[in-house]
Amino acid sequence: MNKNQRNPGLKQFLWLAAILGILLLAQPQPAFSASRQNVTLLYFRVSAQGNGILLEWETGTELNTAGFRIERGSG
Repeated sequence: MNKNQRNPGLKQFLWLAAILGILLLAQPQPAFSASRQNVTLLYFRVSAQGNGILLEWETGTELNTAGFRIERGSG
């Protein structure tokens, strides 16, 4: 069972975050670190999928990236 299956509210929050504006942050550092690494996006797509949306992206450059965190932005 993945994280979204255990917490469907998280999945809906991520969909909403994509609609309202997102910020992709590479996080090769521990969670308490404020530093960020540069990532070059080749493309970023958002498409309707039933009652939600699907986020798709591909990076061109990244180094030692453990993953991505999607955050909601306002403005």
